[in-house]
Amino acid sequence: MTASCLPASCPLARKRVVLMRHGEVRYFEADGRPVDPRTVALTEDGRRQAAAAAAMLADYRFDRALCSSAPRTRETAAFILAQTAVATDMLHELREIRGGRLAEVAVADIDRVIGRAFDHAHEDTGFIGGERFADFEARVLGAFRIWLTARPGDETLFAVLHEGVNRLLLSWALTGGRAAMAGLEQDPGCVNVVDFDVADGIIQRSLVRTVNVTPAEPSKRSRSATGMEELCAVYRRYRERAQD
Repeated sequence: MTASCLPASCPLARKRVVLMRHGEVRYFEADGRPVDPRTVALTEDGRRQAAAAAAMLADYRFDRALCSSAPRTRETAAFILAQTAVATDMLHELREIRGGRLAEVAVADIDRVIGRAFDHAHEDTGFIGGERFADFEARVLGAFRIWLTARPGDETLFAVLHEGVNRLLLSWALTGGRAAMAGLEQDPGCVNVVDFDVADGIIQRSLVRTVNVTPAEPSKRSRSATGMEELCAVYRRYRERAQD
């Protein structure tokens, strides 16, 4: 996304993207068994996080809105857009990165393979043995670029997506690729703000203004583990009980 020399007659539009991660969900049953991540819905805390984000963003007037095809992103978007007439575009290409079979990960490797899964984003490898990061990057950035540049002129845009998708989009805005994904934590219900300067359908510059703001708990006092660390801790206990 290196800026190119533009003629004075080429209009520059600024697209502000308010980018959220969906609110909290549960990826495991009470006994620790994994559930299908495509079907999970917001928990009570997840709805509280979405409501807090809606209050923080109440003064925004969005021109367009976007979510993935997952119920958890659609439900979160509904909180923020409840008092507006903005229709939400739903793009399946912006679904979360697909992991492999958790059961194939050895118990001794759970912390490394699952808890530190995004550490390998810059490599030519798969996410927990599933979708390759390069393929994930191609489908997400391809769809997002088209959506972002679909209309001319300045716009204020809203998107609710997923942890991995948001990490990629923020990394792309900062570095032009996925090299920074590992260091960009995305807590449930968080808000990011990124401006993109667009001329003649081409992104000329990105300005990252806000990252991982959690309106429900701005201080993050209760958060020390990453989301992936929390996830793998629950799964490790389940696997260890199954071995007994």
